[in-house]
Amino acid sequence: MEQVSYNKEKDTLIHLGDIITKGPHAGSLSVLSFLSTNNITGVRGNNDQKVIEWRAWFEWIGRSEAGVSPQWLLDLEDKWKEGNLDGKLENDSDTEVWVENQMREGTTDHKWWSKIPKGWKLFSDHYRIARYVPLHDFLVIVNILTDVKGRCQRATTNISSLCH
Repeated sequence: MEQVSYNKEKDTLIHLGDIITKGPHAGSLSVLSFLSTNNITGVRGNNDQKVIEWRAWFEWIGRSEAGVSPQWLLDLEDKWKEGNLDGKLENDSDTEVWVENQMREGTTDHKWWSKIPKGWKLFSDHYRIARYVPLHDFLVIVNILTDVKGRCQRATTNISSLCH
């Protein structure tokens, strides 16, 4: 940015999506902070969208149980953490097998399992960022990834078309 003399007061830099889940979670938050403080805008990538969808799901599922996360989810997270102490569940395919086994064992929680949208992966990076990023930091994510229209209207016509 120094080489192109980027000036956050008068220039607009546009990222092209997927700014989270591509490194350590703390790194994702650092990237978001950098974008936020340097007048950088852009488009929401598919990975960004998945994190936002998971967070909305957590909010919804929490409201369905009188404002608290359903105990089955908290218990499941505890079991997953125990099973992942040695890191063997970090691989997505291993986690998927583990989740399938838990679904078969959790017949009494069937109503809750059925509320997880088909194709969504429990304990994926998208899940974990959405679940464990503090609300304030998550609101920064949403703001950066959804405040595109207002910023794009101030940009040129060519750049504006990228934002749609």
